[in-house]
Amino acid sequence: MRLPPIDQDPERCERAYVGNTIGQANAVSDRVLDLRKCTFDGTDLSTKNLSGGLLVDASFKGTNMTEVVMSKAYVPPGRR
Repeated sequence: MRLPPIDQDPERCERAYVGNTIGQANAVSDRVLDLRKCTFDGTDLSTKNLSGGLLVDASFKGTNMTEVVMSKAYVPPGRR
């Protein structure tokens, strides 16, 4: 799969805390939830919606992922 260039928005990783309430997975959002190479180690993402997000090389060590919605999120095989 060929992915677009990483979003250059300096606050793109912070968008995980807002989540994707509009529906990225259903092509309703105006931009991709690009969380590639973001570090969320030890944070609380519980109940967030990361649907349709690009999660390549993102780090979630010790992150609270309780009830996180990740439908149609892109995580390459072997990285889950």
